[in-house]
Amino acid sequence: MAIFKADKDTGSNLLVIRRTLPGLMDLQAVIRSPDDDLHKLENKCKNNGGCSHLCLPNHNGITCSCPTGLQLKHNAKTCLTLPSQYLLFASRGSLRRISLDTPDYTDTFLPMSDLHNVISLDYDYQKQKMYFTDVHLDVVRRANLDGTCIQTVV
Repeated sequence: MAIFKADKDTGSNLLVIRRTLPGLMDLQAVIRSPDDDLHKLENKCKNNGGCSHLCLPNHNGITCSCPTGLQLKHNAKTCLTLPSQYLLFASRGSLRRISLDTPDYTDTFLPMSDLHNVISLDYDYQKQKMYFTDVHLDVVRRANLDGTCIQTVV
């Protein structure tokens, strides 16, 4: 993941502000003009607005939103931690997930490092673990579905 700067109206003048931010979950933008009275400014998303992931200010207050592939719970504040239906797949240097819960079917990278040539993937439903082989490192590993707790099995 990365942070980019661009013209808000046209999307032109794209500039990379920061690269390689694995697991980025929150970003806050501040617009200041010389006429701003700092005592009158209100941060609608202070303390993330009570949202579990993304707080988006708007003219009515705030809207909570979720990262790609996750859905907002009925309380309109909290995102589900995992999609209920998804595809897992290996793509050589990454493990990825496509949520079938959302209509865009955008694939997301699972935040994992030290993947070189992953060619095989399996999933243990009961233990909620994925197993994968990296033929470059000659290992079989397992990890949680969020990319944490990586362990070498063989």
